[in-house]
Amino acid sequence: PDETTLEFPLRFGIWGDMGFANSQILKAVVDEVENKNFDMILHVGDFAYDFNSNNGHNGDDFMKAIQPLAAHVP
Repeated sequence: PDETTLEFPLRFGIWGDMGFANSQILKAVVDEVENKNFDMILHVGDFAYDFNSNNGHNGDDFMKAIQPLAAHVP
C-alpha cells in the first residue's frame, strides 16, 4: 500500500482537560505517540487557558507542551 491507502482499524487517542501545570496524561500520550500507537488524537477540552496572559507566554508554553503530539499526529 502507498501513503494514500487507509489501513484499518484506525487508532484514536481521546481525552479532555489534560491540565497544564501538573499534567497527569501528557507524558503518557507523548510516549504513545513516540511508539506510533495513535493515528489521530482528539482533545475534547478544556482549552480554557488565557493564552494571552503573561504577555502570551501561557499560550506559548501550552503549545510547546503539545508540540511533540501535534508535530506527529493529527
